[in-house]
Amino acid sequence: MSQSTLGQRGLKGQGGRPKRWISRRVGNQTRRLRARRGLTRKELAREAHVSERALALEMGLGNPSVQVLRQVAGALECSASD
Repeated sequence: MSQSTLGQRGLKGQGGRPKRWISRRVGNQTRRLRARRGLTRKELAREAHVSERALALEMGLGNPSVQVLRQVAGALECSASD
C-alpha cells in the first residue's frame, strides 16, 4: 500500500480505533479461505488451536492478536499476509 493511500485512508479512525475496513477485509479473506478448504468454523478453530470465539474475526469483530492470525493462517495453509 502506498504512502498516499495510507494517508488518504488512515489506519486509525475516531478515538484511535482501527478503521473497520481492515477488520472486514481480514474477515472476508478468512471466511473465503475456510470455505475453499471445506471447513466449518468449529473445525478451523480446532485445527488452528484457537477458540471458536476467536473466529469472530470472520465477521470483522474483535481485535485478534498476531498470534491468533498466524495460527488461523497456518490452519488455512496460507501466510498471515495472504
